[in-house]
Order: sequence, then structure tokens, then C-alpha cells
Amino acid sequence: MDGPIPFICPSCSTVFVISEHIPDGLAWFYGQYCESSFCSQWKYQEEDARSRKIGLWPMQNPILPWEFRHSGKTGTSKAGTTTQGNQQAGPYHGNTSSRIFHQSGCKMFDCKNCTEVVQNRDQAIGSGYRPCGMYKQ
Repeated sequence: MDGPIPFICPSCSTVFVISEHIPDGLAWFYGQYCESSFCSQWKYQEEDARSRKIGLWPMQNPILPWEFRHSGKTGTSKAGTTTQGNQQAGPYHGNTSSRIFHQSGCKMFDCKNCTEVVQNRDQAIGSGYRPCGMYKQ
């Protein structure tokens, strides 16, 4: 068999297809909920793929899959937004009532109280806002 061998979870008899994609730079590792022993291997493989700029990592502004999924978009990100690591630059909309800010792509981005526009995450936090639950980082 050529290429990487799918990772098999010994305790659950499951084959994870993502284990073939991460080393080739074709998938993100989302470690927030990954608590298995193999998670550190996947994280290392993603970091290695990023450093070698293979797969999606040569792209200047790849869109995080979970942001793309929540955005309802079918193409590239909106003009003026960039993605670096796990944090997207603005604009953000601040809810003046709850003091929570939302990224574009969040279903609450254009809520009726989201009237303050800030250009980046640091500006939002510096203005007394906190991130919505979808994008806490």
C-alpha cells in the first residue's frame, strides 16, 4: 500500500480517514474535543504540514472549516477578512446590550443590537466586549 496508513484506534476499532489527510496538509486538526492518546500525533502532523507549506498551507488565507460551515457561504471569505491560525480578523459586530462581539459568519453577526463595528478582536476586547460562544479562543 502506497501513502499513509489510516490510523486505527486500538480501543475502539475505528479507522480515522482524517489521519491520512492531516500529514498531507489536507485537513485541520481541531483539538478542542480530542482527548485520545493519538491527538498529540495529529497536532504534530498538522504543525509539520504547515511548516512545510503543503496541501492547504501555502494558501495565504485558508478558511477554518468550522467558520466556513457556520458562514453559510459556498465560496471564499469576504473581502477584508483574513485567517491566521485560529483567529480571524474583523470586522466584528458588537452587541451593545449584551457586550458580546460576533465574527462574520456567526448567525448573530447582524442581530438588531449588533450596532458597533470593530476592526479586530483586540479592539473588541479593549472596548469591553467578550467573544460569543461560537468563537471563543
